[in-house]
Amino acid sequence: MSTIAWIAAALALAAVWQATTCVRCLRRRQPAAATLRAGSTLVLLAPLVALALVAAHLYTWHRLTAEETVAELAVAHVDGDRYRVTLTRADATEPASYPLRGDDWRLEARVLRWRSTGELLGLDTRYRLERLAGRYRDTERARREPASVHDLTAPSLRPLETVGAGLLRYFPLADARYGSATYLPLSDGARYRVSIGRDGLIARPVNDAAETAVARRFP
Repeated sequence: MSTIAWIAAALALAAVWQATTCVRCLRRRQPAAATLRAGSTLVLLAPLVALALVAAHLYTWHRLTAEETVAELAVAHVDGDRYRVTLTRADATEPASYPLRGDDWRLEARVLRWRSTGELLGLDTRYRLERLAGRYRDTERARREPASVHDLTAPSLRPLETVGAGLLRYFPLADARYGSATYLPLSDGARYRVSIGRDGLIARPVNDAAETAVARRFP
Protein backbone atom coordinates (compact mmCIF):
# COMPACT_ATOMS: atom_id res chain seq x y z
CA MET A 1 0.00 0.00 0.00
CA SER A 2 1.40 3.44 -0.94
CA THR A 3 2.01 6.24 1.55
CA ILE A 4 -0.97 8.19 0.19
CA ALA A 5 -3.21 5.17 0.74
CA TRP A 6 -2.00 4.97 4.35
CA ILE A 7 -2.75 8.69 4.82
CA ALA A 8 -6.24 8.23 3.38
CA ALA A 9 -6.85 5.21 5.64
CA ALA A 10 -5.69 7.17 8.71
CA LEU A 11 -7.98 10.09 7.83
CA ALA A 12 -10.91 7.72 7.32
CA LEU A 13 -10.34 6.01 10.68
CA ALA A 14 -10.03 9.35 12.45
CA ALA A 15 -13.23 10.61 10.81
CA VAL A 16 -15.10 7.45 11.84
CA TRP A 17 -13.83 7.80 15.40
CA GLN A 18 -14.89 11.45 15.56
CA ALA A 19 -18.33 10.65 14.11
CA THR A 20 -18.83 7.81 16.59
CA THR A 21 -17.85 10.09 19.47
CA CYS A 22 -20.27 12.73 18.15
CA VAL A 23 -23.14 10.22 18.29
CA ARG A 24 -22.21 9.26 21.88
CA CYS A 25 -22.19 12.92 22.90
CA LEU A 26 -25.65 13.38 21.42
CA ARG A 27 -26.96 10.37 23.34
CA ARG A 28 -25.50 11.82 26.53
CA ARG A 29 -27.12 15.17 25.72
CA GLN A 30 -23.84 17.04 25.41
CA PRO A 31 -24.56 19.39 22.46
CA ALA A 32 -21.37 21.45 22.76
CA ALA A 33 -19.14 18.36 22.65
CA ALA A 34 -21.22 16.86 19.85
CA THR A 35 -20.87 20.06 17.79
CA LEU A 36 -17.10 20.02 18.31
CA ARG A 37 -16.87 16.35 17.23
CA ALA A 38 -19.08 17.00 14.19
CA GLY A 39 -16.83 19.88 13.14
CA SER A 40 -13.74 17.70 13.56
CA THR A 41 -15.38 15.02 11.41
CA LEU A 42 -16.03 17.51 8.60
CA VAL A 43 -12.46 18.82 8.81
CA LEU A 44 -11.15 15.28 8.39
CA LEU A 45 -13.59 14.42 5.60
CA ALA A 46 -12.62 17.40 3.40
CA PRO A 47 -9.02 16.25 2.65
CA LEU A 48 -10.22 12.65 2.49
CA VAL A 49 -12.71 13.49 -0.26
CA ALA A 50 -10.05 15.50 -2.10
CA LEU A 51 -7.61 12.59 -1.91
CA ALA A 52 -10.29 10.19 -3.13
CA LEU A 53 -11.06 12.38 -6.16
CA VAL A 54 -7.38 12.76 -7.05
CA ALA A 55 -6.84 9.01 -6.63
CA ALA A 56 -9.83 8.28 -8.89
CA HIS A 57 -8.42 10.73 -11.45
CA LEU A 58 -5.02 9.01 -11.36
CA TYR A 59 -6.74 5.64 -11.81
CA THR A 60 -7.54 6.73 -15.39
CA TRP A 61 -3.78 6.96 -16.02
CA HIS A 62 -1.35 4.05 -16.36
CA ARG A 63 1.65 3.59 -14.09
CA LEU A 64 5.07 3.81 -15.70
CA THR A 65 8.06 2.34 -13.88
CA ALA A 66 10.26 1.59 -16.93
CA GLU A 67 9.97 1.68 -20.72
CA GLU A 68 6.99 -0.45 -21.69
CA THR A 69 4.90 -1.19 -24.75
CA VAL A 70 1.66 0.78 -24.90
CA ALA A 71 0.34 -0.11 -28.36
CA GLU A 72 0.96 -1.86 -31.68
CA LEU A 73 -0.24 -0.52 -35.01
CA ALA A 74 -0.93 -2.42 -38.24
CA VAL A 75 -1.44 -0.38 -41.42
CA ALA A 76 -3.53 -1.35 -44.45
CA HIS A 77 -3.75 0.83 -47.58
CA VAL A 78 -7.29 1.59 -48.76
CA ASP A 79 -6.98 4.04 -51.64
CA GLY A 80 -4.89 7.09 -52.44
CA ASP A 81 -3.95 8.74 -49.16
CA ARG A 82 -6.53 6.73 -47.19
CA TYR A 83 -5.46 3.98 -44.80
CA ARG A 84 -6.96 1.84 -42.09
CA VAL A 85 -4.90 1.47 -38.93
CA THR A 86 -5.59 -1.30 -36.43
CA LEU A 87 -4.53 -0.21 -32.97
CA THR A 88 -3.90 -2.84 -30.33
CA ARG A 89 -3.51 -1.16 -26.96
CA ALA A 90 -1.82 -2.72 -23.96
CA ASP A 91 -4.75 -1.64 -21.78
CA ALA A 92 -7.48 -3.06 -24.04
CA THR A 93 -8.62 -6.62 -24.69
CA GLU A 94 -9.68 -6.05 -28.30
CA PRO A 95 -7.96 -4.15 -31.14
CA ALA A 96 -9.73 -1.17 -32.71
CA SER A 97 -9.64 -0.03 -36.34
CA TYR A 98 -9.42 3.64 -37.39
CA PRO A 99 -9.51 5.28 -40.84
CA LEU A 100 -6.65 7.72 -41.38
CA ARG A 101 -5.65 10.07 -44.19
CA GLY A 102 -2.16 11.37 -44.80
CA ASP A 103 1.45 10.30 -45.15
CA ASP A 104 2.10 9.41 -41.50
CA TRP A 105 0.20 8.24 -38.45
CA ARG A 106 0.67 10.10 -35.18
CA LEU A 107 -0.05 8.80 -31.68
CA GLU A 108 -0.37 11.22 -28.77
CA ALA A 109 -0.26 10.69 -25.01
CA ARG A 110 -0.31 12.76 -21.86
CA VAL A 111 2.41 12.20 -19.26
CA LEU A 112 2.36 13.06 -15.57
CA ARG A 113 5.63 13.18 -13.64
CA TRP A 114 6.08 13.74 -9.91
CA ARG A 115 8.56 15.70 -7.87
CA SER A 116 11.05 13.75 -5.75
CA THR A 117 8.67 14.11 -2.78
CA GLY A 118 5.94 12.36 -4.75
CA GLU A 119 8.31 9.57 -5.74
CA LEU A 120 9.25 9.08 -2.10
CA LEU A 121 5.54 8.68 -1.37
CA GLY A 122 5.37 5.84 -3.89
CA LEU A 123 3.97 7.75 -6.88
CA ASP A 124 5.18 6.55 -10.30
CA THR A 125 5.22 8.46 -13.56
CA ARG A 126 1.87 7.97 -15.30
CA TYR A 127 0.62 8.21 -18.87
CA ARG A 128 -2.61 8.06 -20.84
CA LEU A 129 -3.11 7.64 -24.59
CA GLU A 130 -5.22 10.49 -25.95
CA ARG A 131 -5.32 10.68 -29.73
CA LEU A 132 -4.55 8.90 -33.01
CA ALA A 133 -4.36 11.03 -36.13
CA GLY A 134 -3.19 11.17 -39.72
CA ARG A 135 -0.42 13.58 -40.71
CA TYR A 136 0.58 15.12 -44.04
CA ARG A 137 4.23 15.95 -44.58
CA ASP A 138 3.41 18.94 -46.76
CA THR A 139 2.15 21.82 -44.61
CA GLU A 140 0.00 23.38 -47.33
CA ARG A 141 -1.71 20.07 -48.02
CA ALA A 142 -2.29 19.56 -44.30
CA ARG A 143 -4.16 22.88 -44.26
CA ARG A 144 -6.34 21.94 -47.23
CA GLU A 145 -7.18 18.30 -46.53
CA PRO A 146 -9.78 17.23 -43.93
CA ALA A 147 -8.28 16.10 -40.65
CA SER A 148 -8.56 12.47 -39.55
CA VAL A 149 -8.35 12.49 -35.77
CA HIS A 150 -9.63 9.92 -33.27
CA ASP A 151 -10.06 10.42 -29.52
CA LEU A 152 -8.67 7.51 -27.50
CA THR A 153 -9.98 8.59 -24.09
CA ALA A 154 -13.11 6.95 -22.71
CA PRO A 155 -16.12 9.34 -22.75
CA SER A 156 -17.31 8.04 -19.37
CA LEU A 157 -14.08 9.25 -17.73
CA ARG A 158 -14.23 12.88 -18.95
CA PRO A 159 -16.24 14.26 -16.00
CA LEU A 160 -13.78 12.57 -13.62
CA GLU A 161 -10.91 14.06 -15.61
CA THR A 162 -12.29 17.57 -15.15
CA VAL A 163 -12.79 17.30 -11.38
CA GLY A 164 -9.63 15.32 -10.63
CA ALA A 165 -7.37 17.47 -12.82
CA GLY A 166 -8.71 20.61 -11.14
CA LEU A 167 -7.86 19.28 -7.68
CA LEU A 168 -4.46 18.00 -8.81
CA ARG A 169 -3.37 21.60 -9.48
CA TYR A 170 -3.48 22.30 -5.75
CA PHE A 171 -1.21 19.38 -4.86
CA PRO A 172 2.48 20.39 -4.89
CA LEU A 173 3.65 16.88 -5.76
CA ALA A 174 3.16 17.08 -9.56
CA ASP A 175 6.37 18.08 -11.34
CA ALA A 176 5.28 18.19 -14.98
CA ARG A 177 2.19 17.47 -17.04
CA TYR A 178 2.94 17.43 -20.74
CA GLY A 179 1.98 15.92 -24.05
CA SER A 180 4.12 13.48 -26.00
CA ALA A 181 3.66 12.38 -29.61
CA THR A 182 5.37 10.12 -32.10
CA TYR A 183 4.79 9.55 -35.82
CA LEU A 184 5.98 7.17 -38.52
CA PRO A 185 4.95 6.50 -42.14
CA LEU A 186 1.64 5.06 -43.27
CA SER A 187 2.56 2.18 -45.55
CA ASP A 188 0.60 -0.89 -46.60
CA GLY A 189 1.45 -3.93 -44.47
CA ALA A 190 3.64 -1.99 -42.04
CA ARG A 191 3.54 -2.87 -38.37
CA TYR A 192 4.85 -0.68 -35.55
CA ARG A 193 5.31 -0.95 -31.81
CA VAL A 194 4.97 2.12 -29.59
CA SER A 195 6.61 2.23 -26.17
CA ILE A 196 6.74 4.91 -23.54
CA GLY A 197 9.61 5.85 -21.25
CA ARG A 198 10.14 8.67 -18.81
CA ASP A 199 10.87 10.99 -21.75
CA GLY A 200 7.74 10.15 -23.74
CA LEU A 201 6.57 7.97 -26.64
CA ILE A 202 8.95 5.96 -28.81
CA ALA A 203 7.85 4.24 -32.06
CA ARG A 204 9.76 1.41 -33.74
CA PRO A 205 9.11 -0.67 -36.90
CA VAL A 206 8.62 -4.38 -36.28
CA ASN A 207 8.48 -5.86 -39.80
CA ASP A 208 10.19 -5.44 -43.19
CA ALA A 209 7.43 -3.26 -44.66
CA ALA A 210 7.73 -0.84 -41.77
CA GLU A 211 11.54 -0.87 -41.90
CA THR A 212 11.45 -0.02 -45.61
CA ALA A 213 8.91 2.78 -45.07
CA VAL A 214 10.96 4.30 -42.26
CA ALA A 215 14.18 4.11 -44.32
CA ARG A 216 12.46 6.01 -47.15
CA ARG A 217 10.92 8.54 -44.78
CA PHE A 218 14.10 9.22 -42.79
CA PRO A 219 17.03 8.48 -45.14
